[in-house]
Amino acid sequence: MGDAAPPNTLSLLFSGSGRDGSTEIRQSAEIFFGRIDARRALDVPASEPMPHVWLQVISGGIDVLGERTERWRRFTNRESG
Repeated sequence: MGDAAPPNTLSLLFSGSGRDGSTEIRQSAEIFFGRIDARRALDVPASEPMPHVWLQVISGGIDVLGERTERWRRFTNRESG
């Protein structure tokens, strides 16, 4: 997707159900891609069926729950309140 990705949003690429036009995978997982502009906020979905969120930063860094992350970090929905 790269530069063709819509800015400041998440696009569902892969999911266990193939929902919303995503590619179906044989996992209970959803994989999103996003390109975020500097100083923008974005909600990352987490739910009881999928309580873990893995963030992979390709370039730059992000602030998540008040902590600076520049590579990767795993979160659970319990950390978000």
